[in-house]
Amino acid sequence: MKKSKKKPALIKIIFFTLITALTWIGFEVYNVISKKPSLSLPDEKILSPLVPELNLELLDSLDTRIYLNQNQIEDNLLLRATPEPEPTEEPVLVDETELPEDTEADLIEEEEIVEEEINE
Repeated sequence: MKKSKKKPALIKIIFFTLITALTWIGFEVYNVISKKPSLSLPDEKILSPLVPELNLELLDSLDTRIYLNQNQIEDNLLLRATPEPEPTEEPVLVDETELPEDTEADLIEEEEIVEEEINE
């Protein structure tokens, strides 16, 4: 009787990993080859000639822009990165007697709903 030797588990793992990787690569190559590029530009726009004139108004507006040096940019970034402090004022309590009648009724209904939810 011949005993069949079992393959080590490591060889099985390597084999299935290789098959998985080759299949994955094959599907990716197929997707790249079969996918058509999506160009939505009309041919007239692509083939139109370039205008050789300069927009002088745009060039003049460049001089009026604000330029910041490196220190100003860093300071601006630091100001944005620091969180704003939370307000320290205490909330203002409103006296229920000063509220309009329909608002008082709404408050009473809300209190009743909350009480019913608590009792359930």
